[in-house]
Amino acid sequence: MIPEELKKEIFRRYSKHGFKFNNWQELIKKTKIDETKTPTCYYCKKQLTPYCKENKWDCVSLDHKIPKYWKGKNSISNVVLCCAECNIIKGTMTSETYFKFLDALNDAKIKNLVFAEIFPGRKAKTMKRKNNQKLWELV
Repeated sequence: MIPEELKKEIFRRYSKHGFKFNNWQELIKKTKIDETKTPTCYYCKKQLTPYCKENKWDCVSLDHKIPKYWKGKNSISNVVLCCAECNIIKGTMTSETYFKFLDALNDAKIKNLVFAEIFPGRKAKTMKRKNNQKLWELV
């Protein structure tokens, strides 16, 4: 069962990316989200939460499997739920490339180290553009 707060955040994320659904039932039908269990990150399989907290980046985010940077479409078939950490590390990689990269990071046990190195620069760049947003809205 998906907690209400997480449902609201997923719905908000899809709306923010331009997807219009009349209600939650329409969203799960079109996106094929399994309502019987809490969603997990498409990439690392970590259980998703509604909001990011300090030093905990498992909050829900939407990612384009083929990034818009590489001419990926903003379509249901190209968008997945993932954790903020994977979304930040993945950047403009395709999902295929990121899965290979993630395997290497996990094998070397350095995913947390890579995230710690990437995130401050990403945060600083984004903060300059969007000063007034909360941190979890930057992802």
